[in-house]
Amino acid sequence: MLIGLDFAHSKGIIHRDIKPGNVLINHKQREVRIADWGLADFYLPGKRFNCRVASRYFKGPELLVGMPHYDYQLDVWSTGCMLAGMVFQREPFFKGADNYDQLIKVAKVLGTPDVIDYVEKFNLKLVPQIDDKLQNFKKKPWEKFVNA
Repeated sequence: MLIGLDFAHSKGIIHRDIKPGNVLINHKQREVRIADWGLADFYLPGKRFNCRVASRYFKGPELLVGMPHYDYQLDVWSTGCMLAGMVFQREPFFKGADNYDQLIKVAKVLGTPDVIDYVEKFNLKLVPQIDDKLQNFKKKPWEKFVNA
């Protein structure tokens, strides 16, 4: 999966919709393929991209706050969400009712300070609907998600 993304990224392509339904696994051949490149685009520094890409449960925080300048890290975030769902047997790992709630779900795991730092890093502002709900969630240790 990561080798496939690395190859696409090396060619300047962002998939923009990594999710379990777009990953094909041939267990017999031990092959993984990334499918559905319909939302893919070429990355160009400074280009404004549409934020209405990716499936909600796998959207990177940059999309959830409406940042139109994103890059390959979007695919890496989505892959991480997918892998966390598999590792912790909790699919999807982040399950928000809408984009605002999705960011709240992320904050409940990563902690509010990290989400705020991320937003400030890109000079973004949170909309009032979400700013009020972020509260001060503490970062959860990964051990809390282990299903024995």
